[in-house]
Amino acid sequence: MIKIHTRYITDTKGKPLKVVLPVKEFKALLGYLEDTEDALELEKSIKEAEEFIPWEGFKKELKKRG
Repeated sequence: MIKIHTRYITDTKGKPLKVVLPVKEFKALLGYLEDTEDALELEKSIKEAEEFIPWEGFKKELKKRG
């Protein structure tokens, strides 16, 4: 799990308006989001696939084609 050290910018009444994160943590969050997005896209592709070729068969087909 990513450890996040947040700081808040508030209005005069103390209501949180913005969050400030260290750049390293922000980049880690972006990476996590991208990985999650990729995993969801892969899951969707697998569910919607109409045809599946096993990896070994795919490699043989590539070798045939040169």
